[in-house]
Amino acid sequence: MLKKPSYDELINRNLSLEKEVADINRLTETLKYEKKFSETILDSLPGIFYLYDESGILIRWNKNHERITGFAPADLLKRKQLDWFKDDEKQLIIAEIKKVFEKGGSEVETYLEVHGGEKVPFLLTGRRLIVDNKKYLLGVGIDLTKIKHMEEALRRE
Repeated sequence: MLKKPSYDELINRNLSLEKEVADINRLTETLKYEKKFSETILDSLPGIFYLYDESGILIRWNKNHERITGFAPADLLKRKQLDWFKDDEKQLIIAEIKKVFEKGGSEVETYLEVHGGEKVPFLLTGRRLIVDNKKYLLGVGIDLTKIKHMEEALRRE
């Protein structure tokens, strides 16, 4: 037969549970803060931020990615790395992605096809990221449209 706990034992167990709940609440608040802090940093980047898994699925991005490409979050979830590129650009990007996963990084100037089919010049970076033995491609892209316009204006002069 089980021995019934004493009143003091019940009080101690209750105090222990209250401490555990307080610890869990504190950790939950810390995680919420860290998530918001990380999102704020990503959204403050001047260009697009992207994180793809090794199979090419977009799993994280910033608000600029949505704004510049014209795609809503639900649509971005459906896009893979190569969906942004056409024809010759696609072959270039395949080689650069391979370089990221084999050598750790890459940088390429190319054209992204945004919503509506417009091709926008970008400088794209890629870095290999390994978390829990899973490989990811982490990168940022800078819109080169203004620079390209300035270069063209200088050529005309």
